[in-house]
This record gives sequence, C-alpha cells and structure tokens, in this order.
Amino acid sequence: MKILKEMETGYGTGKWILADMGDEFYGYGTPTDFKSIYGLPVNQCGSRAEVIESLSSRASCCKKALSKYQMEFKKSFSEGWKQLMLIEEKELEILLTFVRTLRGNETEAASVRESLTIKLNGRMYKICVPTDESQLNKLLGDQRSVFVADWEGPYPILDNYVDIRKINQDFREINAQGLEEGEVRALFQASDLSGEETAEKILKGEYFLLELGADTDSWTMGLKQKAALAICSSYQAIPALAEAFEANGGEIPDELIGYIDWDRVWRECVLAGWKLVRDNRTGTYWVCNL
Repeated sequence: MKILKEMETGYGTGKWILADMGDEFYGYGTPTDFKSIYGLPVNQCGSRAEVIESLSSRASCCKKALSKYQMEFKKSFSEGWKQLMLIEEKELEILLTFVRTLRGNETEAASVRESLTIKLNGRMYKICVPTDESQLNKLLGDQRSVFVADWEGPYPILDNYVDIRKINQDFREINAQGLEEGEVRALFQASDLSGEETAEKILKGEYFLLELGADTDSWTMGLKQKAALAICSSYQAIPALAEAFEANGGEIPDELIGYIDWDRVWRECVLAGWKLVRDNRTGTYWVCNL
C-alpha cells in the first residue's frame, strides 16, 4: 500500500488517508478503516474513477451541510453552529484535496471541458479548456491575450480578446472543487458578474445551489412554486414561509400549500438573490444564489 496523501482532521487526533492499494485499486478513510479486518467500506474504495466519484459525492453533501450551518450561524451566531462549520469546512478541504491528488494532471477526468476556437497568427485553432498548461504555453508562446472566434462554454466572454491562460486556470481550479458539469453551467448562467468574478465566487464557495430535477409534465406545481418550495425545504427559508416552515418541523403541510401566495413568495426569493435557470443540455432546472 502506498500512501498518496495524509491529512489531519483538525479536531481531536484523527486523520484521513488516501492510498494506492495496487492493481489500479484506491481507497480512503481513517487509520482505523485501513486496519479493520473487514477492509475499507465499499463506498470508500475502488478504481480511480470510482473513488473520485465517491469523494465528489461526499464533498457535495458537505457543501449542502455547510450552507445550512452558515445560514443558522448568521441567525444566532451560536458557538455550536460555528464549530459545526469548522468541522464541515475541514472535511470538505480533505475531500477536495484527495480529488485533486487522484486527478493530478488528467484533464480527461475534468467534470467540465469546453471547446473554443481562437485566431492566432492568422490561423484558426480549436482547443479545449482546461488543458495541460505546457501544451497551452507551447501554442501561445509569449502571447497573453488571443482572439476568440467561437466559444461554447458557460464562462461569459465579454470581449473577443481574452486571457486564455486565466480561463484555463479558472476551469482547472473549478474542476478540482468536485462540482458536476450541470452545477457549473447553472452557476455561470445565473450570475450577473463577469466570468472571472463568477469563478472567484465559486472557488470561495460563496453560492447556494439547488437542483429541481428534470422538467416533466407530471409536475402539479409551477416552476416558481417548485423553486420556492425547494428553497424553503433546504433551510434557506424566506420570511413569507419561515413561520409555517419552522412550526411544522421543517415541512410545509400539504393543506397549506394551496393557500400560499406563490407569486409573492417567489418575488421575495428574487429579492433575496435567487434565480431560476435551466440547463439546456439536460433539461434540468436549478435555483441559484451567488
């Protein structure tokens, strides 16, 4: 067994280990997990791709929990919520570090890759970002800004002359966060900021993101009503529903849903910074707040 990464949890004396078990088999967990006579839990070991998927899925759960703790902390400034935030932040750091370690420079493992056509020295080149930095440097030489003739990605390009190296680095760092393609596209689509500013907020974790699912005719509620209900059900309660939500143990009684002024509720959501966006590639709707 070869230890690839070892990180302290920051609380107690615990630590997590990422290891290459040999024969293209990887695993992660605590020292106790590795010493167990039963072996590692099945969801913490497997091929490189399987372990990356496990780590990324766990990281997504951490982000959702962290969003909840942050909202609760803003309400009460309780030391208990602060401690939970610190624990969740450290676990998220470990998970994302393990993802980056396993991915290394493998751009094929990137969750988001976008193609663009650039004009360089009178010739057209089609490249993908993120890509290996050495290949990009070889193509660009000393040039910083290049002319983009065609761009299919979600990252807003406001001027045809852009710093491709910066865009490439942004996408490499965003992919290292363990976000899925639909999540990244939704965040960029919902943002009113520049591509660089949006990438900075994503990398700092300064966003909330909720998936509503595919658009189907079987839904009995409108999209705005579905979005508002999702926001409230995810502990991002807004004033119009806060009392009903909290008084009923985190759920809105079915008998009350039909009597709620959903237009008013959605207006409050919008004022609070929420936006409803659709991923045209998958037909999935998201509500985002950056």
